[in-house]
Amino acid sequence: MSQDRVAREERFCEAVNLKLRIYNKVHAIFSMLWMGVIYFLSAQPAESYPSLFWGADKIVHMALFGMLGVFLSLTFGLHRGRTSWRGVVFITVIVMLYGVSDEYHQSFVPGRNPGVDDIIADTIGGILAALLVQNRRLFNRESVGQQ
Repeated sequence: MSQDRVAREERFCEAVNLKLRIYNKVHAIFSMLWMGVIYFLSAQPAESYPSLFWGADKIVHMALFGMLGVFLSLTFGLHRGRTSWRGVVFITVIVMLYGVSDEYHQSFVPGRNPGVDDIIADTIGGILAALLVQNRRLFNRESVGQQ
């Protein structure tokens, strides 16, 4: 290889690495902002939320913490193949721990009660989101190979 070509490839790799670092920071910011949204919603008294049907609160928990799982998966590169099943477990553990801290926080909010069932719903949302991001990457790789 010529010196010029090697230099161009090195500059390209540096540019790609810079872009990935910027994306990771943006996703990390979204993750933290979403944690703030969850914290804010958890700080609201229980009377603020109507009960639409039995189990609606669990669906809300799964959706909120599932979105957190998506943001964290993007932050840690689960969609780029940098991690695999260990990454899914890692994201799930982070979401579960945040769910535990959320339930602890709710124990201080009037009219709110912490519950293990909420932590389970949070964890399910997180694992489903991490699996979705991981499988999206796998499906995209398979569809590219078929073209």
